[in-house]
Amino acid sequence: MSKYCSKCGRLLAKGEKCNCQDSKRKEKAIKAKNKVLNYTTIYKEYMKNPVETIKTYTNKPNLLIAVIQIVVFALVFGLFILKIAKNLYVLYGVITKEYFTAIYNADISNVTLQTNIPYLNIFLLSLLFIVIVTFTTTISIYLVNSLLFNSKSSLKRVFCLFSINTVLPTIVLPICIIVAFISFKLPLIILMFTVILANLFLFTGIKNIAIKDENKYPLIYTIALIINFVVLYILFKII
Repeated sequence: MSKYCSKCGRLLAKGEKCNCQDSKRKEKAIKAKNKVLNYTTIYKEYMKNPVETIKTYTNKPNLLIAVIQIVVFALVFGLFILKIAKNLYVLYGVITKEYFTAIYNADISNVTLQTNIPYLNIFLLSLLFIVIVTFTTTISIYLVNSLLFNSKSSLKRVFCLFSINTVLPTIVLPICIIVAFISFKLPLIILMFTVILANLFLFTGIKNIAIKDENKYPLIYTIALIINFVVLYILFKII
């Protein structure tokens, strides 16, 4: 009596075991490896030519890579916030002269807090912050383009534009975490300049999704930025 594989239906010889499932597992592993390689390629290309990389991944949006990048950025940002959580908690939670002096001199190693730091809540809030910033920035740029200037840009392209612009802070944040072991102020200064540079790249990337009128690029960027700040301000007031 002939025997067939219950998975692929192939005719099997006597005593033979079908390896079709092994082939499928290898195929899935290869696909997963290719996805990882495609993702890491962004960082290599970005380090060489950030403007061209932004253009490439905006004109040919890859939603999976964009989502992965936002998740990685959010996690790295959360780790950075956890590293300076004690510093921030001392700064905003205690306002005695001794603690203020300790912060001012960037020496908080001997500061003893009167309460436990809610690390989990801080980490979750930092993740929520990135989600909100991603949502508000993407939606505001898209709406300004679509409603005010009748641009044909898709929400997917705008989202990919924002996600690619988080590559730079994702690279810099681990450096800030290391520097935070030495200094309280320096990593914040580094992060501030990184955010400014990332926003400049975001501005240059708008031309890839906006109407072909360079005079309107600053207006699109400014209006979207104002909307973003207003939404964040209202949310922080509510929280």
